[in-house]
Formats: sequence, C-alpha cells, structure tokens
Amino acid sequence: MRLAAAVVLFHPDETVVSNIQSYNAFVDVVIAVDNSVTKNNEVVKSLQGIENLVYLPNEKNLGIAAALNLAAKHSSEQGFTWLLTMDQDSSFDSKEFKLYKQQVLDIIINESKIGLICPSEVKKSESLQITEPAFRITSGTWINLHVWQQVHGFDEQLFIDEVDKDLSCKVFLAGFRLIGFDNVLMKHKLGTKKNTGFLKLFFVKERTVHSPFRLYYMVRNYLVVRKRYGKYFPDIFKKRDHDFMIMLKNNIFFCGNFFSAVFQAAKGFVHYKRNKF
Repeated sequence: MRLAAAVVLFHPDETVVSNIQSYNAFVDVVIAVDNSVTKNNEVVKSLQGIENLVYLPNEKNLGIAAALNLAAKHSSEQGFTWLLTMDQDSSFDSKEFKLYKQQVLDIIINESKIGLICPSEVKKSESLQITEPAFRITSGTWINLHVWQQVHGFDEQLFIDEVDKDLSCKVFLAGFRLIGFDNVLMKHKLGTKKNTGFLKLFFVKERTVHSPFRLYYMVRNYLVVRKRYGKYFPDIFKKRDHDFMIMLKNNIFFCGNFFSAVFQAAKGFVHYKRNKF
C-alpha cells in the first residue's frame, strides 16, 4: 500500500529537515505545504534536496486547515488513500515509526471503518495497546482520505486551533473509528515552556504558554467546537473545560503580556458569540 505524508510549514528553521527525515523514508511521498509569508531560501533548498518531497508554497498564511486540505486533495488525486499529517516540529524515532507504520498497515488491511489513527503524546505501554475513541492532536495522525472527503475535510474557518478535534468529532459521528496506539510515542512541541508562578515566587512550576495572538484562536475555536459537539461527548468536554480554564489562566497570567492576552481572549469570546470567523 502506498502512503503519503504532509507537513505544514510556517517560517521553519533547519530543524524541520531532520524532523522530516525521521519519517520520509517510510512513506512514498512527503507533501510540504509552506504557509510562510517570507520564504527561508536556505531551508527551502534543503527541503528540495529530500528525494521524495513535494514542496507547495502558498506565499501567505492560509492556516493549518487549508494547508492540510491542500495536501489531502493533492494526495487523493495521486491515488493515495491514507495520509500522515505532521507539524514542522514533530518527529519520530525511526524504530518507533517503523513499529507505528506496521501497526497501521496491519489494522487498516483488516478493517474498513477506521477514520483516523494516531500515536501517543506520552508513551503509556510497551506492548500494543489501543485507546478508542482517541481524540488527539493533528500531528502524527493517519487520515483515511475517503473519510476526509466524506466529512468535507478540515474546517478552514477555524484556521488553526481545534481543527484536529473538529475533524475527529466529525469522523466519529459519521460512524468511523478513531484509533490511538498508546505504545507509539511521537516527539512534539506544544507552545513555550516556562518555569514561573505568581510574582515569580508562588506556585512556581513549568507551564505551557502561547502568544496573545494564538490565544485568540484557542479561545474562539474551543468555544465553537464545544458548542458543535459538546452534547455528543459530554464526558470528554467536561474534562476539556477543565483543561481550557487552566490554559486560559496560564496564558493570561504567565505569558508575559497580561493586557494583550486579556484583550485577545476577550476578542475570541466576542467573536465566538457573534459567530465571526
């Protein structure tokens, strides 16, 4: 079976090359969709040196959803039926990916109702262990392109955050399985890690923070996706509500730009209420 991979680029540095090389030998083609406003010519030259890589520049930031839809459409037109989606800062240990690929092939050969297959962000098992349904991040996920087409792909109105959760919910509600392999670990970076606390003295611990600009999308899109699917997955969104409040607290109080973070969070809430994208 021929397999494709897609990676979305946004002002990448040279590390993206080694990240792609951690999995490109295990797939037939890697489609690199570049959302960078200004191209890094040195990085692009290095990428074009990867034998099975197809480079698709957008010349502007169309968002991760549009970039992934472009890669999925390109893959489908080339006859591929499964697509691995990766972030530019994600990678695999080669032994880990070889195991992942084999487990994917074993399960999709025998089961036609699988929509998405994903690895774990934290390795939970040394032997094959499956979580189902698995609502996880886009990066490292194998997408059944027939299913992608059936549910009308990624929602480009969301632009960046929650596009993975939105697709997962659509796929599950369409009657397809979401498989998570808990014995396969992917290396991935989520936001910026900071050791900080209130006044940098109290409750000091490692926290994940993002830019105020990103916080806007995190707030707006979470509320949009919650409204769409909360009634179908009450237990999942109950936990996600808790995680959302922690994310909001960490980003407002610890990102280093309090007033801008408050403004962007409020803007995200207002745009959600007004259904503005």
